[in-house]
Amino acid sequence: MQIAKNIISVAAAALLVSMPAFVNADELNKEITLDKDVVTAQRDVNRQSITPAISLPEITPKNLAFSETSTMAKFSNSIALLDAATYANHLLDGPARGYVTAGYFPLLNANLAAGYQFIDNGKSKLNAWMNYNGTKYDREAMYSQELTVKRHHATVFVGGSHLINPRLELFANANGTFDTFNYPTLGKVDDQNSRQVLANIGVRSLANETRPFSYNARFKYNGVFFSKPVPVLGDDAKPITENKFSLIGGLGANIDEYAKVGLDFQASLTRYTGDVYDENEIGKYSEITEHNRTKIILNPFLEYSKGKATAHIGFEFKAAFSPKTKVYFAPDVNLGYRVFDWLGVNAHIGGGEIVNSFDRLLPIDIYASPNEFYGSGHSPLDALLSVNFGPFCGASLSLFGGYTIANDVITPDADYFAVYDNINDIPKIYPIGISRYQVVDMKGYRLGASVAYKFRNLVDFNATYQMTPQGLDKGYYPWLDHAHHVVAASVAVRPIDPLTVGLKYDLRTSRGSYIVTSAGTYKESLGTINSLGIFGAYRFNDNLRFHATVENLMNRHWDIIFGVPAPGITGLIGATYIFR
Repeated sequence: MQIAKNIISVAAAALLVSMPAFVNADELNKEITLDKDVVTAQRDVNRQSITPAISLPEITPKNLAFSETSTMAKFSNSIALLDAATYANHLLDGPARGYVTAGYFPLLNANLAAGYQFIDNGKSKLNAWMNYNGTKYDREAMYSQELTVKRHHATVFVGGSHLINPRLELFANANGTFDTFNYPTLGKVDDQNSRQVLANIGVRSLANETRPFSYNARFKYNGVFFSKPVPVLGDDAKPITENKFSLIGGLGANIDEYAKVGLDFQASLTRYTGDVYDENEIGKYSEITEHNRTKIILNPFLEYSKGKATAHIGFEFKAAFSPKTKVYFAPDVNLGYRVFDWLGVNAHIGGGEIVNSFDRLLPIDIYASPNEFYGSGHSPLDALLSVNFGPFCGASLSLFGGYTIANDVITPDADYFAVYDNINDIPKIYPIGISRYQVVDMKGYRLGASVAYKFRNLVDFNATYQMTPQGLDKGYYPWLDHAHHVVAASVAVRPIDPLTVGLKYDLRTSRGSYIVTSAGTYKESLGTINSLGIFGAYRFNDNLRFHATVENLMNRHWDIIFGVPAPGITGLIGATYIFR
């Protein structure tokens, strides 16, 4: 069976997964304004990741104002190609009605982004934004393959809200993401197209001191579509289509000024159609027979905050009804205590559902096989303890460590062609490169430290170090590249008020894909990410800003996934115009 899988893989494709940061409509279903502070984006722990971010923090379109507030550095687990909208949060310095920004860097890395608030009359709001990213480069991959990688990525979003009465708001939003990309290892094969459509419509109650009860409810649709299957000569298989329908909501009630109780809930149906690899017949596909996935999730909780102590205590209950009935429980606890003004302790004891479906995977890896579908995993325990020192004279330090258990989570099993001298020998592996995923149970500890320093408005420094064990079933499951040591650091300096310049450094060591063959399981190296970049921004006046960044200055080589090279020196040089 494994040999059949590998032979089928000869015709599969390897694609670049250095993708733009993706902002879905879920992150935009709250109030969308243009006059709030921007802070470093905190990513969902369930978001799968292959490599670290190598861009500046991306803009959140609901928050378009620059903030001088210093925050403790948090490590980002996902990779993002340079995103034009990225620079807006370094350039906007006050209330704005919209923006347009563009950038270019040879040989080809081009971006265009724009956002505008069309209506904001105190009762109704309407916003829209778009973002385009295009890239093309030649790079030598492992085994001396000379590859041309190209991609066009575009996202369009529109969202609005309307106050029905002072206590109740109706909201709706939708976005579409469109990708066209090539199979660089497959020769003369038509480009692939993928599409993701997401929409929300719902109501929510607004805060009111005289009415302690609050609620929200929304209907969500998410569809993922590919234009063609992985090319296999002589087969007319249909690519996977994923349609997900969800009802999501929450209830909350204030007990007193210090405590609150609540219940979050979700019910969803995911339907798959198309053809998957037939492991029993070489070069063939079989139709999906288990089309539907249904589940409900309930999350009751109690929140308390008084003086130096904060607490969130709850649990997650999940019942999956198809294709098999299963019940899961996981803790949902966050505790914090500020011992002194300069010393705090935080404990997280969590877990719960780990979403492996396309609507979560595609924003991280659009090159995931269009002929496989992925169910949900579960974490019975995801614990993290941190001790935080500071701020003291502008400096902060956080020491943290934890342990995670994750069941039925996906990890890359890159397509490859295996040549066996003897069926029991370790084969010679030739990478094909398209992302296919195997389901594993994984556990492992994670240790790290994060430091931050801010000197007036002149210097900002952030650095984070993390480490975790390695193995097919050992490590920190969101790191799909199985990195052992991870470092992310940046420093920004403002020598004069309108100018910001800085450096950014990323390091990930001992990366690899664990490949399972009839000869056993072994690791194929992805190379070490060792990227140094520079960036700068200049505020010409209240409306016009300029920005520039260059990354991977040392032109280091590594594979993003097995057999697919990362670009060499890249960057963006451009400008932003702000509408007041």
